[in-house]
Amino acid sequence: MTRWSWRHIQIGLKGLGDASGPGAKLAYLRYAAAQGLYLLIRPELESAHGGGRAGAVDRAYLDALTTANDLEAMARRALPVTVTPDRPASFNLLTPLLNPGAFFGGYRAYLGFAAALMRSGARVRFIATDQMEGSRADIVAACTRVAPDMAHTLTHAEIVDRVGPTPAPLEVSRHDVFVAFSCAGAALAHNTTQSFAPGRPFVFFAQDEEGHFHAHDSRRAWKLSTYGLPHIAIYNSPWLEDYFRSEKLGPFATGALGRRALHFRHALDHAPPPPADALDTRTSRKLFFFARPEKHTARNLFELGLNGLRLAAQRGLFEPSVWTLHAVGTNAYPAIALPGGRRLEFTGRLPLEAYRAALPNYDVGLAPMFSPHPSVPNFELAAAGVPTVTTTFANRPAPALTAAAPNLIPVAASVEAIADGLAAAHDRALDGARRVRDAAFDWPRAWSQAFDDDWIRRFCEILSAELSETTAWALAPQGRLAPPTAQTPG
Repeated sequence: MTRWSWRHIQIGLKGLGDASGPGAKLAYLRYAAAQGLYLLIRPELESAHGGGRAGAVDRAYLDALTTANDLEAMARRALPVTVTPDRPASFNLLTPLLNPGAFFGGYRAYLGFAAALMRSGARVRFIATDQMEGSRADIVAACTRVAPDMAHTLTHAEIVDRVGPTPAPLEVSRHDVFVAFSCAGAALAHNTTQSFAPGRPFVFFAQDEEGHFHAHDSRRAWKLSTYGLPHIAIYNSPWLEDYFRSEKLGPFATGALGRRALHFRHALDHAPPPPADALDTRTSRKLFFFARPEKHTARNLFELGLNGLRLAAQRGLFEPSVWTLHAVGTNAYPAIALPGGRRLEFTGRLPLEAYRAALPNYDVGLAPMFSPHPSVPNFELAAAGVPTVTTTFANRPAPALTAAAPNLIPVAASVEAIADGLAAAHDRALDGARRVRDAAFDWPRAWSQAFDDDWIRRFCEILSAELSETTAWALAPQGRLAPPTAQTPG
């Protein structure tokens, strides 16, 4: 009989105890159950442990074995499929978390891509693989409330639940294409595709190089290995594509031509900046710190950002009689005292519409990012007229960032550099005309612009070229996707 590791029992009990009230405890249990597929470990670990109380060495050993089995489970996972001759061909978008409350950032891009596929004539199916919040009708209704611009896509797409260790078989056409949202999804998309269409690549909707989420450990190495699976890559920025090219990852591996790759630019959610004179005459001002202290968002450098704010406060910036300092994008944690009577106040996560409306009310932004991904809130703040400090990375040098969005103030990822950047942003906050002028940079402001007809044409060309021998997807004369029919020769 399969059992939980001691580590996961302890984590589970703590999470259940931390949840406040019956509703929160029930939600936690549902979440834990959805995630349980990857957390179960083999029965022999129980006997290897010996049944006694775990000491420090035992816990480290068990943690390592749990990680090994976690990686093995992800590497082998495949959805059971049944090839149905008369089923229309579909794009199957593997979606780890199907919950409109989480439809920010990368999920919005995924939905924008789905809308583009549907606009091109393709049939789209969302497949929840790790967590699905309610029924299809529940998800569409919730999306209508929290992200109404995305509701049309979910309304007209198929949505299925394949959460759990023994999901029901999925009906597919022999021409179906699977799309991955993550490295774990890449292995799942590859394994599932090979089970009914050997040799066919999947589509990898890559929004960062996920090895950067980890230390130089087995998880990082395994994630890097998934980029070697045969796929067509879609990157969320020209910078991310350049990074994969420079590192010879994915389609850019040694000997590959990179012909299976293209990129888009993430559409920005923001309200326009106020008039320049309104910015100049503000008597109170606010700072927006994209603050994410959780471990899984370590690339946002919360600790360095906080210490940069501390140093800026020590230098006399952000006078508390004028400035309010907000930490946005995470839970409503207790406020943090800063030098000179200043306080960093956690606002909690803002709903999408509230977030969009709030951006122009800020005067300085701080949004670090320590990975190849260019981030999104920094660009949205810049588009709302907010001088925003962000951090550079190997593929994102300062000149490239300022050329793309002049309201950005790119700095090195150090406390001193962040404090210096905040000083520059503090000064720029007083120049309303420059803030408004620099907000009008060339970047998509809607998903129909990010995935426009030209983008769809280029994607169709790649798809047609790469899948022509294994499936009948083709580029129609008008430059749009021509889905195969059940009668199309295979």
